[in-house]
Amino acid sequence: MRESFLKLNDRTVVLSGPLTQVTSALVTTLSERGADIAMIVSDNLRESQRFAENISEQREIHHNYGRVAAIESQMDSAEAGSDAISRAAEIFGTIDILIDTHLIGINKTAENFSNYNDRATHMAKAALPYLEGRQKGRIILVTNDFHILEEKQKAPVQSLIRELSQSVIEKHITANVISCGVTEEYLLSRFNGKVSIKDALEKVKSEHKNVRMVDAVEIASVITFISSPMSSGINGQTIVVNGGMIL
Repeated sequence: MRESFLKLNDRTVVLSGPLTQVTSALVTTLSERGADIAMIVSDNLRESQRFAENISEQREIHHNYGRVAAIESQMDSAEAGSDAISRAAEIFGTIDILIDTHLIGINKTAENFSNYNDRATHMAKAALPYLEGRQKGRIILVTNDFHILEEKQKAPVQSLIRELSQSVIEKHITANVISCGVTEEYLLSRFNGKVSIKDALEKVKSEHKNVRMVDAVEIASVITFISSPMSSGINGQTIVVNGGMIL
């Protein structure tokens, strides 16, 4: 594998969703590869801004690292999604990649699941015109299908990705889903912080013996590859990152 193909210099990433271990690992990994990143969050803006500033300060030591900025938006409508994308484009001048992580840390209520699913859809559709205008780009939706199956929910993002991927085949744009297994966010959500991460994982293992927790860096590494020029042949797929567990 040629290292240069995983460089993301001159790429702008819009990363939408709550600030979690997965998004933190993503920002760190992508910025190290040279990507500029606009984090769009609906809450905890100050925490996200401090995190963005800390990552951006690394440029004083590593000049090839990308810039990071945090933007607040509820992303609860098509208009809000479009406005958030527009603000990100104003900061960095362009948009090349959308990564939405709303569905990675969903909690147990159907209402919140529906809201998060809608936000992922709004962001994907809002980013598409920018990518089409440049005739290149990536749309990546990150889900936690283990949680969705546990709660017997439905995640129509796979259908959305199939629809988007077919519409952009000739435009050098790809659209894919990253489906994660058991993450720390899942365990915290399922057990509401009442037990330790270790004990929570043991409880899940008693129900699904092949489970192991997927580290945020493992997820970030796969998404980095899908964001890179090396993944141009992967389109309309659901890529499972679950450590070998059969869902």
